[in-house]
Amino acid sequence: IIALGGGVLSHGPAYIWYPILSDLRKHGARDGLVIAFFYTRSIKLPWLPLMISYFGLSFTVVLTLLVILSAWVQGMIADKIVVLLED
Repeated sequence: IIALGGGVLSHGPAYIWYPILSDLRKHGARDGLVIAFFYTRSIKLPWLPLMISYFGLSFTVVLTLLVILSAWVQGMIADKIVVLLED
């Protein structure tokens, strides 16, 4: 939940986050958490009002929830793949 929320709240270019996330991985963060973080970075909070005005509230809410759910699923899949590759 922290990785998903952090990805939504993070701003700025992605390359700034690379060293921070690399340090987190060195200290034991799972690859799935890093992937989920980057996946949810596609939700841009400042753009949500514009998206609501273009597409409507229901579409925006559904799309945002699907992105968050997909990020969680991608993180779980990545963790399973890493475990398979390490064995």
